[in-house]
Amino acid sequence: MAGRKAKTSQLLLAGALAVGLGYLLGTWTLNLLLPKTELPDRKQPQVTASEGEEFSDNVPVEERSQVASTPQEEEQLPSPEPEPVEEPKGPSLWRVVVDADAPQLEEAKAKLGKAGYESISSGEHQLQLGVFQEQERAANLVAELQAQGFSARVEEKL
Repeated sequence: MAGRKAKTSQLLLAGALAVGLGYLLGTWTLNLLLPKTELPDRKQPQVTASEGEEFSDNVPVEERSQVASTPQEEEQLPSPEPEPVEEPKGPSLWRVVVDADAPQLEEAKAKLGKAGYESISSGEHQLQLGVFQEQERAANLVAELQAQGFSARVEEKL
């Protein structure tokens, strides 16, 4: 049995070597037989720094003088006044809450579960049934819950 494993591993090694050698010989042969084509020169993009210094050597001198500004030109430009930056307000989230007194909280959670709603405790006297990105969807759930006799409301989640 051990001899058979040794032969198998030797055959696998020989096969891998044959494939690798075949690839190398094939690549070498193709490089000899196929004509070499010259690739066209790629045009490099023109990049300028904020001070007007050029980083690209492929730009003609005439264009460099047009793009680069002199220190005198920079002094003549009026400095822009900074605009007030408003912090982007994230999207509002709306949560549906059912209110209940402490002794009735577990009872309300059980009733909601039987009605097919999952809820979590979100305070001493609250159960949260969901968080929505659209206030309309939260309001629809509140209307559905109120129709079943629950004291539900929508709150903006901060």
